[in-house]
Amino acid sequence: MDRPQGRRSPVGPWKVTGYWDALAWQVAFLLIARDEVRFRPFMLLGALEKVSFGGAAVVLYLQGRLAPVVLAGGVVDLLLAVLFVLAWRAVAPRPA
Repeated sequence: MDRPQGRRSPVGPWKVTGYWDALAWQVAFLLIARDEVRFRPFMLLGALEKVSFGGAAVVLYLQGRLAPVVLAGGVVDLLLAVLFVLAWRAVAPRPA
């Protein structure tokens, strides 16, 4: 993707924070997978995490500020968000 001289990527400043955020969420996803009934509420948070990147990727792509390959990752995250919501609906709530 061609950028004017001196113009930086819109995701550049957030890369380091994003790496640690992604690592923390991978641990959370493993916990959810181990006990989906207990961690059912976290499924919606996982969906929100996926939408936060996927939505931003779509918006930045439509503005012409993001490469198509990064958009592809955002679309995958949006699909995973839908799957998280479907899983949340499929898992019965924990009895009180």
